Amino acid sequence: MKMFKKSNGVLAILLVLGMFAPLSVMAAVNEVESGNAGGSVVIDMERSTIGQGFFIEPVKINFTEGETVFDLVSRLAGPDNIIGSKVYINGIKGTDAGVESVVIPNYIVEKLGGGDTATAKAFGNAGTDNALGTTSYSQQGGWMYLVNNLSPDVGMGDYVVKDGDVVRIAFSYWGYGADLTGYEWGSPEPKVIIGNKDALLKAVAIVNTEMKEIYLSNDIIKTAYDDAIAVSTNMVASQNEINVATAELNNAVTAFNINANYRTHVQNEGWQTLRKNGEVSGTIGESLRLEGIEINLEENAEYDLGVEYKTHIENLGWEEQWKSNGQMSGTEKQGLRLEAIDIQLTGADADQFDVYYQVHAQNVGWMGYAKNGESAGTAGFGYRLEGIKIQVVPHGAPAPVAAEGTVGNAFVTK
Repeated sequence: MKMFKKSNGVLAILLVLGMFAPLSVMAAVNEVESGNAGGSVVIDMERSTIGQGFFIEPVKINFTEGETVFDLVSRLAGPDNIIGSKVYINGIKGTDAGVESVVIPNYIVEKLGGGDTATAKAFGNAGTDNALGTTSYSQQGGWMYLVNNLSPDVGMGDYVVKDGDVVRIAFSYWGYGADLTGYEWGSPEPKVIIGNKDALLKAVAIVNTEMKEIYLSNDIIKTAYDDAIAVSTNMVASQNEINVATAELNNAVTAFNINANYRTHVQNEGWQTLRKNGEVSGTIGESLRLEGIEINLEENAEYDLGVEYKTHIENLGWEEQWKSNGQMSGTEKQGLRLEAIDIQLTGADADQFDVYYQVHAQNVGWMGYAKNGESAGTAGFGYRLEGIKIQVVPHGAPAPVAAEGTVGNAFVTK
């Protein structure tokens, strides 16, 4: 049984500077203390109960172990933009789009007995600096937060975020949160059925990264994304509508992404199990050479795409022929080290994607990223390759995050 409970903590207000865009928010909050990362959450800021939609669209952000919801808010907004304290935040500067943009959804009027659009506009917002908060547009106005589609029994300053949480910072216009949960305070039965949108918000957050422009250049993803935003901001969207929008966006993004699978033959170990999409194949810190490699792309019906590769081998130099689509490059049971590698995409749609790869070389460590047929590793030094990461991204997207300790160029020759 779900019951909405009113408390200062639940109605505690949050989030960010009005001029922050979703990507700048993501960039700011992803700066966590080195070595103390706690994981990641999906977080947004919503004003759908007054028809203003998202202030911050859903984004996936990192947090430091032990941080609370209030800590994330403070890190994003800064103390000068929060009106109040972590015990009770009265408002956030810059979050109101203005009285003319206020539109009160019908369910608040018809099901919860709330004021309509004209009433809300007449009441107005006395907050300074375009702040939404306590008594904005009604005597019951204020912010609350939801975690995993529930309203916690503690305030923001006491809720320690966990890896995988979906945190929604939402403005409540009427009913002290009843317009967000469907439950009036003290009642075990909902006045309004409001669906669970957590999975949909996660799907939107997948797009809201540095790759957003690249993703939205694809017409299928753009259509699915726009539909997802529309459903996300519809407070009374049915669960079926939510589920359909989630599946369509996830499917569109999956069809656009290419999964790279690869495995390496390692000294003393033989063939390792398959790795994919930036995972490390090989070993680090064990002084074991790579001797062979196989690379393949998972089949994707949307694209004509393949991969080919060749390696620089101890005593043999560069292979004369490219290997492709799961064939072995290098040697097996000959005790010969791999020293460098070239990888490139093939097929009619190869120009729509980039393949990035990073190697860990003896006496060097992780070297910089190479891409699209460039060489990675060393030649002429007798250094072995010990590990490799490979990832395919849409053409023009940023390079994947480099491994910790990455130094120098992708390839060095004597």
